[in-house]
Amino acid sequence: METYGYEMEDLVPLVGKLAEKYTSGDSTSVSYEKARELMDAVLYCIGQWDGGSDNGLRAKECPADEAYKVGYQIVLKKTEKAKKLYNQMILSFYAYENEILEDTVKKGLPQFFKRYRPLFRPGDHILTLDYPVLEDIIELSGIDRILSYLLQLDLEQKFLSGFPREYVLYVLENSCDDYRQQVINLTEVLFRNIFGSVLAQKSVGVADYTETEIRQVEKILKETEKEELKTRGYRLAEGLVDFGYEGDGQLSRYLKLVVADMVSGLKNAAEQGSLKNALVFSER
Repeated sequence: METYGYEMEDLVPLVGKLAEKYTSGDSTSVSYEKARELMDAVLYCIGQWDGGSDNGLRAKECPADEAYKVGYQIVLKKTEKAKKLYNQMILSFYAYENEILEDTVKKGLPQFFKRYRPLFRPGDHILTLDYPVLEDIIELSGIDRILSYLLQLDLEQKFLSGFPREYVLYVLENSCDDYRQQVINLTEVLFRNIFGSVLAQKSVGVADYTETEIRQVEKILKETEKEELKTRGYRLAEGLVDFGYEGDGQLSRYLKLVVADMVSGLKNAAEQGSLKNALVFSER
């Protein structure tokens, strides 16, 4: 258990105060499990101060009760930020008919805000967050995980909405079997098809690949080193953002998270002769 340099004698009084609030004054009725849970709440808040302080101090360099109070306020501010972000995003949110994304955003996230208890369980993120985002959030907990998740979803919505809805739906429909029920990242699928368009030197707005274009892309993928392909992918991310998203650095950074796995997947598909399954192939 990370105590941020504090001794238990510094932390136990804080747990006692939380227990009194939890039991409306009768802290003697708190079970061992609940006391452990409240200790986790105290440490989560202190960890917020310790990790996010901009005054150059570590949490252990000030009294535990002060570190806890400051950290708790940080939790509340993050919670409000997450609520505001969600309320803004939901106004124009579109799931592109993917049921996993739809359920996570429209059913799951409202339940988080309804059930989240920052005072007693700030480290509880409640949801499994079934729709996969690109940046790993497994090490995050509580409001940190939810806020990071929402920020990533917001970037995805921005990226996807930069293309005609019909185009995005067509790419998804023809790139993945039963994509509506699949646990897939929609941004990754769309970016992959666009990357193939760049390799084939064809218009991004034309989703379908001809037999000739598939062979061309396959040849490039086989003959080009992974590092060079990744460099092209990074350039594509930067170019798309500069051209259509006013140079949004956060979106560019996010799209670049696709590149390494995408390049490996496409290279493998090319070597196995299955590139038609990775891109939108047309029989014309």
